[in-house]
Amino acid sequence: MDKKMKVGIIGAGRIGQLHATAIVKNFPAVEVVAIVDIYADKVKEWAHSLRIANVYDDYKQSFTILKSRRSLSALPRTPTRK
Repeated sequence: MDKKMKVGIIGAGRIGQLHATAIVKNFPAVEVVAIVDIYADKVKEWAHSLRIANVYDDYKQSFTILKSRRSLSALPRTPTRK
């Protein structure tokens, strides 16, 4: 049984990418299973470079994967500038 904590990150701008990268590189007990961003096409290559296979442009789409993997949480992000 996989004991990793599963998380999804909503918002893959500068701060969201920093959080995801830090989680992937520094926390082996945590797996980022999904990224959600309105510009999903722009962040797919970056997400895949971190071995995050699931990239969505609507947070509702991520619910299926997050539920099926028993994700503990999703981390919503707010804009850092206007």
